[in-house]
Amino acid sequence: MIYRREIDGLRALAVLPVMLFHAGFSGFSGGFVGVDVFFVISGYLITGILINEQANGTFTLTGFYERRARRILPALFVVLLACLPFAWAWLLPSDLKAFARSLAAAAISLSNILFWRESGYFDTSSELKPLLHTWSLGVEEQYYMVFPLLLLGLARWRPHWTPHVLWAGAALSLALAQWAALHQPSLAFYLLPTRGWELLAGALLAYYHSRPAPRIPHAAALNQAGSLLGLAMVAYAVLRFDQHTPFPGVYALLPTLGAVLMIACAQPGTWVGCLLATPLLVGIGLISYSAYLWHQPVLAFARYYLMTQPRPAVMAALLLLILGLAWLSWRYVERPFRHKNGVSRRHIFIASLVGCSGFFLLGLAGQLSQGFAWKFDATVKAIDHSKTQSQKREACWARLSRDRSFAHACELGDTRQAASFVLFGDSHAGTLVDVLHQQARAQGIHGLDYTFRSCIPVMGSQSTERDETSQTCQALRQAFFDPATLNTLPPTVILAARWTLAMEQQRSNNGEGGQEPGTSFSLHSAQTATLGYQAALAQDYADSVQQLLRQGKTVILVYPIPEMSWDVPNRLARLYLRDGRLSVDSASTSLASFIQRNQRTYAALDRIGTHPQLIRIKPASLLCDTAVKGRCAAQLHGLPLYFDDDHLSDAGAIPVVNAIMTQLRQQPEASTTAP
Repeated sequence: MIYRREIDGLRALAVLPVMLFHAGFSGFSGGFVGVDVFFVISGYLITGILINEQANGTFTLTGFYERRARRILPALFVVLLACLPFAWAWLLPSDLKAFARSLAAAAISLSNILFWRESGYFDTSSELKPLLHTWSLGVEEQYYMVFPLLLLGLARWRPHWTPHVLWAGAALSLALAQWAALHQPSLAFYLLPTRGWELLAGALLAYYHSRPAPRIPHAAALNQAGSLLGLAMVAYAVLRFDQHTPFPGVYALLPTLGAVLMIACAQPGTWVGCLLATPLLVGIGLISYSAYLWHQPVLAFARYYLMTQPRPAVMAALLLLILGLAWLSWRYVERPFRHKNGVSRRHIFIASLVGCSGFFLLGLAGQLSQGFAWKFDATVKAIDHSKTQSQKREACWARLSRDRSFAHACELGDTRQAASFVLFGDSHAGTLVDVLHQQARAQGIHGLDYTFRSCIPVMGSQSTERDETSQTCQALRQAFFDPATLNTLPPTVILAARWTLAMEQQRSNNGEGGQEPGTSFSLHSAQTATLGYQAALAQDYADSVQQLLRQGKTVILVYPIPEMSWDVPNRLARLYLRDGRLSVDSASTSLASFIQRNQRTYAALDRIGTHPQLIRIKPASLLCDTAVKGRCAAQLHGLPLYFDDDHLSDAGAIPVVNAIMTQLRQQPEASTTAP
């Protein structure tokens, strides 16, 4: 194919938003769509090469996979190798084990499947996964295992079917992507069947460019308009999309078709063509693959080492470092290996096999050794163990996802007794489940677990999201507050939730460098238009509690759990490894900051008023201003009280559950059985 500077410039417009998005710069909330642009470019260029070689009779599968190995693997191996010492020196056993899994998956092009299976509310934050970005390489390599064979078969037996098969494949893939974006968003994001249509969009353009070009009236004006429209479509997606956008369904048509339009229309002489052909963008485009490979590990390890969200100036410096590393690996790794004169076909295949096998086996060793746990001392292991997730909680959530009714609430405590309480709430309530189960069983009390991720236990409000989690939560809320269910509830209802996240709509910031990753969260109420957001939500909080009180239930209302805003186990381990000890205030946060953030929430919950059957439990009075004056504790006797930045560990849940159990023991015997 004829070299076009504009396509290298388009690569720059793809990689820069991805880097800025992962660096956390505001204004680039949709920067992840740069990957979609890369898919289109890849589909276009590689399909064009395949068609040309088939037409000239020079195509071979061996030659094709040799080019893929030369293009992809050398730079990837260098980046994987560079990650190893940092992972070894800085990561905790559980994180090192997760890194080892991703290392093995990246070596055999299965990262996308791994991250799809790992994804979840309690999974390690994506900002701290050094190899998260290799999912897109997995999608491409899986695609190119099949696509050349398909194109070769069509060219040999049914050449006139080619465009129809490509169109049909793209349409089916897009339809699946749209369904999955609404019902299985993680599957939609990571897997080839829902991403293939973007590569096929580029392939279709390459196919039509390989046909004799018809004479088009006013071609120059159409190219000008088409390229401007394409640029506007991609820019809009970069600036306006965010993590709440259902993706990659029909919304992904915007960046995908925008990229198609720019490839097709940004010819020399058009304004967009001139922009894309500028030396700066072309230069960045040439190193874009290396820049993409380097950006996530550098940003992830920086966040991990600093233990806080880096300041914008630090992030800007890191981005410049990434571009410098990208130029070096492009100049001294990518370019030499692409030329057959430097490395023979035999040597490239042997090196590829050895490299993939070596990284896979190393990753397997890290997985089997539990993150090379033998190299850590007992204190670090104990800190890291606090990050272990509850299998009971996850199993209960999986059950409620399948069967969205109160009848499928999980059982806690001594099941020989009648159910005397039900715990309803989101993941903050879910962190109490294991300790509550143990203590209830020890004291002969039976209860029900009706918690679910991101599910604030209120009637009248619903999430503004439309993903599977939100839909499940809404069904669970409706089932719980249904009059038929209310009549069968156990006599005591425990409500616990991250009330403040919904009230403030923003993730926590402790004012000391700790900034919780993630996007905003909000609920929509029928009363929002008349009362305003906070007042409507406060009213919904009150209505929910009062509805239960009217049913004669005793309500134990758990106030907000202090948010730490930084990953507590990681911070404690880093402080211990640095100082050789932990002090009583290690990783603690300001009580004044907690009070300021929770003012509206406390006021809303306080305004519910007093009632003989309304009991309030305030975790802040148990976790703050106790071990350390004016601070909210992060650890006690070396055990983290949180397993991330805001969810209590079992050690942190103990004082809250103790307070709940004191109240449960004072309640009369249950008079109903579990529904």
